Amino acid sequence: MPTGLELALAGVLVSFVVVGLWGLRRPGLGPMPFWIAGWMAAGASGVLVIAAPELPGVHLLTYPLGTLFPFLLLAGALELAGRRRPRGLLPAAVVIGLGRAGLAAAGYAPAAYGLALTVEPAVALTATWVTYRAVSSPSAGLAQRLLPLAFVVLTIAGALHVLWLMLGRGPDPVLIAAWLVVTPPTLGLQIYAVSDRNRRALRRSREDLERRVADRTRELAEANTALRASEERYRTVSELSSDFSFTFRMDRELKLTIEWITGAFQRITGVDPQALSGHGWLELLPPDTRSLIVPAFEDARPGEYAVREVPLHTAEHGERRLELRAYTRATDKPGELRVIGAARDVTDARRAEAERLEMERRMHESGRLESLGRLSGGIAHDFNNLLSVILGNARLAESDLPDGDAVRGRLKRIRTAGEHAALLTDQMLTYAGKAPTDRKVIDVSRSVREMTELMRAALPEGGELETDLESGLHIEADETQIRQVVLNLITNAGEALEGGTGRVELRTERLHARASDLAGAQGAADPAPGEYVAVEVRDSGCGMDAETRERIFDPFFSTKFTGRGMGLASVLGIVRAHGGVATLKSMPGRGTTARVLLPLVHEKPSAQPAAAPPGSGGAPRVGRILVVDDDPDVLEVASEFLRRDGFEVVATSGGREGVERLRAEADRIDAVVLDLSMPDVGGEPAFLEMRAIRPGLPVILATGFSEEFASERFKAPGAAGFLRKPYAPEDLVACVRAALRPR
Repeated sequence: MPTGLELALAGVLVSFVVVGLWGLRRPGLGPMPFWIAGWMAAGASGVLVIAAPELPGVHLLTYPLGTLFPFLLLAGALELAGRRRPRGLLPAAVVIGLGRAGLAAAGYAPAAYGLALTVEPAVALTATWVTYRAVSSPSAGLAQRLLPLAFVVLTIAGALHVLWLMLGRGPDPVLIAAWLVVTPPTLGLQIYAVSDRNRRALRRSREDLERRVADRTRELAEANTALRASEERYRTVSELSSDFSFTFRMDRELKLTIEWITGAFQRITGVDPQALSGHGWLELLPPDTRSLIVPAFEDARPGEYAVREVPLHTAEHGERRLELRAYTRATDKPGELRVIGAARDVTDARRAEAERLEMERRMHESGRLESLGRLSGGIAHDFNNLLSVILGNARLAESDLPDGDAVRGRLKRIRTAGEHAALLTDQMLTYAGKAPTDRKVIDVSRSVREMTELMRAALPEGGELETDLESGLHIEADETQIRQVVLNLITNAGEALEGGTGRVELRTERLHARASDLAGAQGAADPAPGEYVAVEVRDSGCGMDAETRERIFDPFFSTKFTGRGMGLASVLGIVRAHGGVATLKSMPGRGTTARVLLPLVHEKPSAQPAAAPPGSGGAPRVGRILVVDDDPDVLEVASEFLRRDGFEVVATSGGREGVERLRAEADRIDAVVLDLSMPDVGGEPAFLEMRAIRPGLPVILATGFSEEFASERFKAPGAAGFLRKPYAPEDLVACVRAALRPR
């Protein structure tokens, strides 16, 4: 078993690589971050090679770390050449490195090194070629021209290093000394070459900028001669357009005197131009803009040209954003400037840009939540298989022992812990939108009112609960899940109360949501403005900073003790599954307001149908059951459950074997318990083949997902029932007996 030090070191190295690779995905970093990251990965690999005898549990990390070096070398070369990096470049390095580690772990270390000799020199030589093409221009310096040669040396040294290890030779002072000779000059050459390249590019840019400034200055000087003669013409044109022109004088006390301004100004802003005279223009500027504009005018000098965007607050037109283009000239009065320019109304353009950015943010957030949902759903599915084995064997072992046996108590504790784990997987499935639901039209306020005592119990003793519930608010939802949403929000609000004292307000109301109300919301991918039911929980607690607000709905993120973190994640999953959104506003020291918006329906809650009497449908019979599951442990537990209830069981591992067994014994099989997810033949193809062999055969589908989600994935009709993992013995037996009842 690895020691604590080994595990800690492995965790630090893996975290370094993961965080590093995530950061390197950002464009425009230049080649040096990639090359330095590559050297750090290679150095970490070398340290692990030297420390392998003392830390055998982490030596496998040398393979992925070593493989990263040539790929990062290529990534930096592509940045140097100004070429786009393939998205799969660094993931490919990680996959190859993990593949090498897997070969080494399986006892095929020579094969792992052989894979490195096959891939890594080729990648390094590709980096050499890309670099050679990038530095072949006449403007490249000597250091840049030496880079391809240095990369060739690195390729040869790396190949010899891997060959040395492939031959079974461990760390050697000669090998270490060779790398100490190669590394400093190569890394130094990389740093100097990049800095030399940047310096030359900066000098060319500066010369080009100076040339363009000189040209522009000359053009402005030539335009000044004709400007006064054309002022009247431009004034007329401006009055007919959405732009306006102006000329005014400004003294050092910032008093403004208008010489002329076109009529479009008043049409755009709704302000009489005379209101700008004196210090009146300052009253139209927001305070933060005023603090920027005033110093700019105080420091202005004759001959300067400026482009600036300025917001104006007006009583008639609200806020308008103007893009000003102006230059200054001296007057015959000392310290006074004449400002001549034009302005364009860019309010609508900026509003459209803000809407575009908001749409991009929503798309990014939707993609992130979808990825987290798939991850949570996949983990929950695998956990349910494991929990089926744990809970099933615990139940079997418990039933094999006499009542007074002390081991029964331990088995019961194992079973209790497994059932708690099953609840956790339910929360993960809820976040992924794959949890079971029982949708119906409910009155939200009535459901919330019925759980008032439960909500008060969820608050600390010093917490006060105030409710304001509007009646007649109907939604189509799973009532249990909606109550879970409210209880989770109340619980989080109670935990935020400092010292356990404070106020928590809960209100429900009908809300006509506009686009502004839905901006920044999480949940449904593209919520449409319209009628919603708002459930709002406000507390007077400690509040949250921006970083915490950004991650508050992520699975397993918590500001409380370890083991928490699925409460708000499951809230978001439920809201998203119901087509709603959630918003959260909070500031440190000012409390938090969480609001859930769910689509309003105009139907009224319907009465529940009466349950069918027990035992209806005929008496069950015992039969021969075919159990199909690719997990041998789950297969063993399910078979034993059925055998103990008197069934004869035929157990098969995987869909293909199950189909062949049914084909061989079609007339002797009474029902099938079929796992929905298997690697060889999935549940749906196996089901169709079984139905083709024997039409009408009862087939029960076992799945770790909810019945609703499984039904969406399983398009073939006619399943005799769904059995959700992890299942109890009585659930399995009841489902099989129900399938065997005469129809």
